[in-house]
Amino acid sequence: MNRLLKTSAAPMLIPRLAIGLIFFSEGLQKYIRPDEAGTGRFAKIGISNPAFWAYFTGSFKIVCGLLILIGFLTGLHPFYYLSSWLLL
Repeated sequence: MNRLLKTSAAPMLIPRLAIGLIFFSEGLQKYIRPDEAGTGRFAKIGISNPAFWAYFTGSFKIVCGLLILIGFLTGLHPFYYLSSWLLL
């Protein structure tokens, strides 16, 4: 378990925490403010089935943010970031 929580270099701790918190908070906003950041936003830009995609994207960002915060598979940061942009 210590290996999952350990960051290889101390300078990477702050960016990892910042990125994890950003992902987590963006995911929560999809649930807390659905009209502005969730279903309403997705409907406004013309995405089909906006409720599904808003909650899927929100859940994905919450899970990935938590994984980044605990340091699990932090070598996959580019994947998290790219998939977040692809999912909006």
